[in-house]
Amino acid sequence: ILITDLSDGEVPFQQGKELLFEVRFSNPSEIDEVNFFLDGYLLESRRVGPFVVPWRLTYGKHVFEVRALDQAGNTADLSVDFSVIQD
Repeated sequence: ILITDLSDGEVPFQQGKELLFEVRFSNPSEIDEVNFFLDGYLLESRRVGPFVVPWRLTYGKHVFEVRALDQAGNTADLSVDFSVIQD
C-alpha cells in the first residue's frame, strides 16, 4: 500500500513543505529492501521500516516510483505521476 499526501495527482506548492512517501506491506518481515525513486533518481533505500521518505516540494510534473524486493528475490514496482502546482 502506498500512502502519500497525493489525492488527485496535484499538490499545491508551499515553501518549505515536504511530501511524505510511505509504503506499508502486509508482511513487512519478508521485505529485504525498498527503493524510492523520483523522476528516475534514487531518493533513498530502506532495509527496515518504517518505509517513509520525505521530499521537499519542487514545482512541475514528477514520477514517483517504489521498488520492493523480498527475501525470496521477488520484486514489486509501483509508479505514481503527480504535479506540484502553484497554490
